[in-house]
Amino acid sequence: MRYFTGLFLGLLTFILSMYVVISDVFEINGYVLIHIIIIAISSFSLFSYGNRSYSLYKIYHIFNLFFIGIAPVLQYTANSRFIGEPEIPYKYKMITSVVFLISTIVYNSLYFLVNSKFSIKYLENLNVKLSVFNMKGNRFSLLFKVLMIFISLICFYMIFMVNNFNILSMLFRGGIFNDKVEVEKSLSLLIDKFFRPLSLVLFIISFMYNRKAWIVNSILFLLFLITAFPLGLGRNAAAGFYLPLLLLFVPIFKKRHFFVSTMIFGLLIVFPFLDTFRNIGENSEFKFGLNFEMFTQLHFDAYITLARVIYHDIITYGYQLLGVFLFFVPRSIWPLKPLSSGQFHANEIGLTFDNLACTYLAEGYINFGYFGVFIFIIFIAYTSAVLDKAYWSLKNKNSYFNVIYVLLLGMFLFVLRGDLMNSYAYTFGLIFTAILGYMLLLYISSIKFKIK
Repeated sequence: MRYFTGLFLGLLTFILSMYVVISDVFEINGYVLIHIIIIAISSFSLFSYGNRSYSLYKIYHIFNLFFIGIAPVLQYTANSRFIGEPEIPYKYKMITSVVFLISTIVYNSLYFLVNSKFSIKYLENLNVKLSVFNMKGNRFSLLFKVLMIFISLICFYMIFMVNNFNILSMLFRGGIFNDKVEVEKSLSLLIDKFFRPLSLVLFIISFMYNRKAWIVNSILFLLFLITAFPLGLGRNAAAGFYLPLLLLFVPIFKKRHFFVSTMIFGLLIVFPFLDTFRNIGENSEFKFGLNFEMFTQLHFDAYITLARVIYHDIITYGYQLLGVFLFFVPRSIWPLKPLSSGQFHANEIGLTFDNLACTYLAEGYINFGYFGVFIFIIFIAYTSAVLDKAYWSLKNKNSYFNVIYVLLLGMFLFVLRGDLMNSYAYTFGLIFTAILGYMLLLYISSIKFKIK
């Protein structure tokens, strides 16, 4: 019965997606057909592995369905051209579409193979070690709780300081409330990539291992909420911070297919419906229905970034990847440090706007051509299969690995959309802070225990 439920939901997703892409298509040519196949693969993949309510695999196919399946067809039909760039020839769009289709098939095939063959025995010991906060005798003393609140207050103060002690600038990103103080780039990175996520880590640890201390948990959550208010963050950071909280602490998200169904319903129904209200004015006629124009806008440019770099044959032979791994090196020390790939490829082809993303596979091409695309998809398929299997097989609800995993889950969409330099920096900062915060609190807790 559960198998047929997943099959039905996959079929329903495919039908809804086809309604979106076919309604304005005058003919189904080779280009459209390729994307219909991608839509079909992702629609049914989203509801496979039904015992896994959420996973990196499902995040990949959510991205694939909307950014690579649906959006390119609507952009092709509407003849969308971003930032005034000339149209990319049909031949190169076909090549790009074939690359995405092959990558989707390779990802699914390798994921299935690794998932069925990979042994997680060597991860079991690590999983036990990461459950240490739950061990008997390792309690949260009053001093320990006060220390957690104090550290969280420091995090709040650092963000408050760079916003010129203006609470509105802290809570709302950009616009008329923006009142940020100019600080050195290295200090800005430290505050944004370490102190801000540290407030999240402190709350998660306290709530996960000391749930009965509701006063302390409430204080830590309030401090985190102000320090990393959703409207004060970029979309990618907001997803990386708040999605883990939903998956860890809201039980309904652990129900079969709920997470995926919510994401699909939001992107196919709710957001397009709300988009109809954007242009209501005195001289405009309101039309009740779904507005799918959002898929033709720059937010959904993931497909076209790969098409651009293939068409212009932009290859750096690993130089861009060097910038990703050494993102923390200041430009003052390394004047020739690579730009982010979105900005780099925009400058290379002379676009008037360079604040662009660069999708994951485009990063592969920019570094090593088609070979890079192959290596990048192999890496992400293998990694996501291993992490997904470890998370859903070990089934230790008290393991801190759960926290690391859902933090990665929250950032995975950012990694796929790109660019890689920024997404890697955010993800590395978040995971590094989570591990360092855990080790620091564990060390302090062990000292307190020895004193007793």
